[in-house]
Amino acid sequence: MQAACGLDISQGILNLCHNAININDSSATEFCYQQRDCILFTMNRIIWPLIREILVNANGSGEAHDLSVAEPSNGFYTPENTEFYAKIPYAKLDPPKKEFRLLKFFPRKPSEVIHCQLVDKLEHENAKKHYKALSYCAGNPNQTRVIMVNGLEFNIFANLGHALDEVLGIWQATNGQDDFLLWVDQICIDQSNVEERSHQVGLMRDIYKFAEETFICLSTKESDGAGIDWLRKASDESEKLQTRHMQKALFEYIRKQINEPGFRAGLHGFFDILKSNWWTRSWIFQEFLCSDSLQLVFGRQSLPWSQCSRTFLHILTILEYSHSRDLRRPNSWHSKTLPVPGCDIIYTDFQWSQSVDVLHQLVPKSDTMNALHQLVHSENVDGSLQRAKFMANCKMSWSVDEMNLRILLNHSRRCSSSDPRDKIYAFLGCTSSNYSIVPDYSPAKSIRDLFMESARSIILQENNLAILHDAVWSTKSHSLPSWTPDWTSAVDTSFLYELVHWSRFWMERPPDFEKSSVKFRDDPVYGLGSRLDVSGYCIKIWDHLSHAPEGPVRMTWIYEVKISYVVFASYEILAQDELWIFPVTWNPLIFRKQASNFSLVGEAVFLKEDYERGNITVELFSLSERYRLDSYMTSNEVLRSFSYGVEDQKMISIC
Repeated sequence: MQAACGLDISQGILNLCHNAININDSSATEFCYQQRDCILFTMNRIIWPLIREILVNANGSGEAHDLSVAEPSNGFYTPENTEFYAKIPYAKLDPPKKEFRLLKFFPRKPSEVIHCQLVDKLEHENAKKHYKALSYCAGNPNQTRVIMVNGLEFNIFANLGHALDEVLGIWQATNGQDDFLLWVDQICIDQSNVEERSHQVGLMRDIYKFAEETFICLSTKESDGAGIDWLRKASDESEKLQTRHMQKALFEYIRKQINEPGFRAGLHGFFDILKSNWWTRSWIFQEFLCSDSLQLVFGRQSLPWSQCSRTFLHILTILEYSHSRDLRRPNSWHSKTLPVPGCDIIYTDFQWSQSVDVLHQLVPKSDTMNALHQLVHSENVDGSLQRAKFMANCKMSWSVDEMNLRILLNHSRRCSSSDPRDKIYAFLGCTSSNYSIVPDYSPAKSIRDLFMESARSIILQENNLAILHDAVWSTKSHSLPSWTPDWTSAVDTSFLYELVHWSRFWMERPPDFEKSSVKFRDDPVYGLGSRLDVSGYCIKIWDHLSHAPEGPVRMTWIYEVKISYVVFASYEILAQDELWIFPVTWNPLIFRKQASNFSLVGEAVFLKEDYERGNITVELFSLSERYRLDSYMTSNEVLRSFSYGVEDQKMISIC
């Protein structure tokens, strides 16, 4: 009762807080803003800590859904095993020695319960390449299965039970009665120990890298291996050709087989692989990238990644092309390298510039393209194609020192995790250690603080403000400063987002900033280090706006003398909103003044030509076809158009 009362009070306060934060009426007085700041300060420093204490005393967990409060201590949402932890305490691991555990599995018949034994306190250096690792989709912690660990019952995820059945069956079929050493996260990490979970998560890159092999279980229930067999045959066929135009040859192979019932059944099996929930899980990205040797497992069939990787990527490119392009308009795609939405990587080995040029030649054979288009559409695998293609491309070119954390965290928004902190922690092992973000699952580490800390680290390590563009296009539902992306929000898939993203893609990477031009300061409302001070140019304060009658509310087309630009905003643009340019961002950004601070609310795309007013939706759609590098203006070009110089710079304080 006390906890419920506390939650009701807290929800009322949060609603009041959000109403206070969202003061955006241009007629609001300075007194209104002072009242708001006073209310928020009282809530943040006095009232909310009292509510949190009530919650902690009531149920022992401080569980609340605002990011300023830490999540429940059971962050991994693992099946209940209290009795096991009480009877068989895990041996304490030594973090400086990078100790970890393995499981030794014993031979068994398919119908028998799985038996295994913990192998404690192994050091990485001594265990290198002497064990296997498992990558799987955990699933619902309430759906469990019992196995025997050290002679006692242990509840595991039902999906993990299926994965062990698959992998142990394949192992015994090829290795007989030999013992099997395997690393499995749910069992090898003491889930009841927050400190151990935190330091073991920091070792996971090495755990997968030093494994002799990683089994990737793509299925969660019994199924046939038609998809693996189909991929194996396609790989064998394409490898026989040994041609520079493997993609074209692979398309010819598909064209000849597309009407064969057996081939189509195998292709549907391949779609089942793409639709696997494994691709959606946050942690699998690191497990996939960092493993030196991979085995794809589906329906008791396995296939080495090294044997099928090139074919896999070519097939995804063909399927994505057939699904995405309008076959009625052969010129509707750029002949340049196209971006993966939410990603700024330009790939080398498998560039769209090569792929699209090859596939353009196949347009006359549109019967095959139409057949593939219908299959992809009916299977609803568009999102799966994007995720799998992004991962496969990253695997081809991965280097830990070159991987950009900001890009990976954009991808994390397409992934699922039971603990929001894993939106960050699951990707740290794919980058260098210079970001200085240390996994911490303790209740003291709130998700809100983690997201702000990560955004600050990205700005300082990557030495530019590109993350502000990500913040514009993420829904702020967690009381974060406007410059901090909410990585729990879904990726915007609207056409507007695609257009803005493409405008950045055609531009070069923003230049690095001078250290003195970016500062972090404390704010009485948002907390320590939550105010971002940036040096830039205010080039426009709108006194009136011209809205396009047929355009969405969040889009406004602005006309100036000899220049035009499109404004995209998280909220409707209001009079007195300010347009700022920073040489260290791609596009100009839009801010709303609130007392002594500004909130980031939108982004603008500047075009090099003067356009006549027309149907804005049609004109924007045409932009995706016609306008490339020579049509978009960089921030520095816009500055020159407005005749601004270095002496015109001033600081803006963003919260």
